[in-house]
Amino acid sequence: MTFDQDFLELINSFNEPYFEVSTTGEILLHNRALKDLVGDIAGKHIFDLFADSNRSQLQEILSLVSTVRQPQEIHLDLRSKAGTSVSVTLALTSLKKVDRSGEGCLRCRLHVFNQDKKIREGLVEAQHVLTKQAKELAILNHLSLAISSSLDLDEILNSICREMVSVFDARNTGIALLNDSQTSLRVVAFHTEHPDESNAVGLKIPLEGNDASLFVIKTGEPIVVPDAQFNPITNSVHDLMLQRGTSCLLIVPLLTRGDIIGTIGIPSDSQTIFSREDVKLAMTIAGQVAGVIDNARLHRTVQTARDDAELELEIGRQIQTGFFPDSLPQIKGWDLFAYFQSARQVAGDFYDAFPLNHESQLAVVLADVCDKGLGAALFMVVFRSLLRAN
Repeated sequence: MTFDQDFLELINSFNEPYFEVSTTGEILLHNRALKDLVGDIAGKHIFDLFADSNRSQLQEILSLVSTVRQPQEIHLDLRSKAGTSVSVTLALTSLKKVDRSGEGCLRCRLHVFNQDKKIREGLVEAQHVLTKQAKELAILNHLSLAISSSLDLDEILNSICREMVSVFDARNTGIALLNDSQTSLRVVAFHTEHPDESNAVGLKIPLEGNDASLFVIKTGEPIVVPDAQFNPITNSVHDLMLQRGTSCLLIVPLLTRGDIIGTIGIPSDSQTIFSREDVKLAMTIAGQVAGVIDNARLHRTVQTARDDAELELEIGRQIQTGFFPDSLPQIKGWDLFAYFQSARQVAGDFYDAFPLNHESQLAVVLADVCDKGLGAALFMVVFRSLLRAN
């Protein structure tokens, strides 16, 4: 089975309509849920799916997502196959691929509103939004405290996992990073509230046969996997899901500098499926986690480079001091002393003294090689060798 067939099977397992379009609006790919909602899609454009009054809005948002490459949402009226108008939210995201004509591509997801509940939902929406925002701010504040409480990356990530278990009422939470060959994930932080559950840190999760994680890594989109112990898109980790009692699994990407570096897995041992609000909050938290990991990696790179530079300079300093004369010649009637202090750890300054004409005369050499650092010190060594040789 090719990856394209695997991908089609994956999107056909989604309950919500999913499709991909070119920036001109041509529908390139769709799942079964969209066809069940709007009917035959062959040869159609995205504009054909919605009311004529929505056309200008659609054109604007297609152009916006293609230009700024930031996800956008818009409320529209969908034409159902029954001929009725259905209120939906269309979420669009830019993809890193082009169609056969070289046009950019966009990912589209539809969330369908229940018309019977529309008025009632509108009445409580303001209170719901305020409550949700207050909860999210409190959660993010706790995470900020966890992040700022330590300089140790492992400790920070484990603290975040502990907070996420509490926030999502999850069985456990694990943060996993991609290996260099992008063939597996390795768990680097983990927390569980179950005393009989073993620590998963260091656990290697293969990506082959794990279509759920592959989807998240290749698309940068989150995924909710119901019935994770038997769902075909988690085939390679069924034993792990069964062993840990996972019923529903939420996987969100860790995205930094435009690249996926890993995932956060949030399993639940209840039959409750994670909500859209849960997914959005998890994505917000994942953004903070990715930033922490990226900063830690950057700090480690800088620290390694600095250590290497300091070691190189120390070697240069030893070379330089090793070629200064241990003592100066003694000339009757003269007291000779030397003191040297480099501007940096190692430099190209040089001095030497040696007798001439059967020690009746004294030659004193003072020199300064242009520039500072290891290169100047090495050039000084060459100059001294040539001087002594002649």
